[in-house]
Amino acid sequence: MRALILAAGFGTRMGELSITTAKPLLPVADKPIAEHLADDLFATGRISDLTVITNEYYNEQFVAWEKRYGRGLRLINDGVLSNETRLGAIADIRYTTDIIGTGEALFIMAGDNLFEFDFSEIIDFYLEKKTDVVAAYRQTDPVRLRKTGVAKLDADNRIVMFQEKPREPAGEYAVPCIYILTPGSLALISDYIDHGENTDAPGHFIKWLSSRKPVYAFIFDTSIHCVGDIESYEQTCRALGKHKQYENIIDERRKNI
Repeated sequence: MRALILAAGFGTRMGELSITTAKPLLPVADKPIAEHLADDLFATGRISDLTVITNEYYNEQFVAWEKRYGRGLRLINDGVLSNETRLGAIADIRYTTDIIGTGEALFIMAGDNLFEFDFSEIIDFYLEKKTDVVAAYRQTDPVRLRKTGVAKLDADNRIVMFQEKPREPAGEYAVPCIYILTPGSLALISDYIDHGENTDAPGHFIKWLSSRKPVYAFIFDTSIHCVGDIESYEQTCRALGKHKQYENIIDERRKNI
């Protein structure tokens, strides 16, 4: 199985932090967010190829990180220089699969969420269901549900309705961007985009896909740490461990307020 970390966003809600540092490269505890994700993926022993897609603005930072990291991964630069001209996460998935192909299942993750469950568990779930799967957790706070994908599930945990950042959430399961898509579904992304569908938040594709074929939810009950803005970054660092670079970054931020 291949894996893809989506890291081509511009982190606009991170304020001045995103001017100097790509959000997936912000340090949490002893290493960047993207490195936590890469380590957790490789730890499953099931990932044959890991790709990280970034953009032209942050590409040099990712190249430097790759050299420091020292484990085999592929960097793809989508060539974008500004948030206004970004391709969007779904278009970045197609950009990646145009290069690496769609012959294997793809484990897809956003580069700004950290999880505490073993990724082998969702891989086992995918192998059991033999179709597309997403990770989900129960969430009843409507404020939080408005900021993520939301699924309504049947008794077998198949998605029967999906919303992306809804004003009025109709389900109680939050779905962050952590999916495993089959080769057949990866091939459908071009059809989805060519029909003029939303290419930004990846949940839009899950909504479209789940209305056409079975998509199941792997339910986890461990913590998720979403780094969406400066406040959630501080919360994540408090929960998982600070880093001296983090302290310097926050000190600089406070000077500029």
